[in-house]
Amino acid sequence: MLRWLDSLQSHLNFLKTINAGLAFKALLIGLVILLCFESEEIFAAEILQIRSSSVIQIGDNNRVYTIKLACLDTESSDEKEVRDWLRRELPRKMKVNIRPRGSMDGLLLASLTPIGEDHELSESIADAGLAKYGCPNSN
Repeated sequence: MLRWLDSLQSHLNFLKTINAGLAFKALLIGLVILLCFESEEIFAAEILQIRSSSVIQIGDNNRVYTIKLACLDTESSDEKEVRDWLRRELPRKMKVNIRPRGSMDGLLLASLTPIGEDHELSESIADAGLAKYGCPNSN
């Protein structure tokens, strides 16, 4: 009888080890899934300031970038209207994706796409009739 109890005890310990291993694996899988779905929140840049009709300051964790909107041709007479439109459409802390396209006059030339939107910011400004949109290498 004692031998049977020892055998049962060793089987129970084995099952506890298997369950602990499965629980650990499930926890790791859950963390990976959580990080995949939350990566947009973690790594997206956010709007800090609208400086002009084509220059926006954004922050990405501990870095600050001054971005000149790519593919946008704004008339100087429309400067105030475009700047006001940007301030309405891009409140502070709004999350955006950055797509670098080069540099110009010491500024990062990039396309910005608000998280959850399908169109680039420059396209949206052009669609509103406030500027002309055109990129030589658009895909």
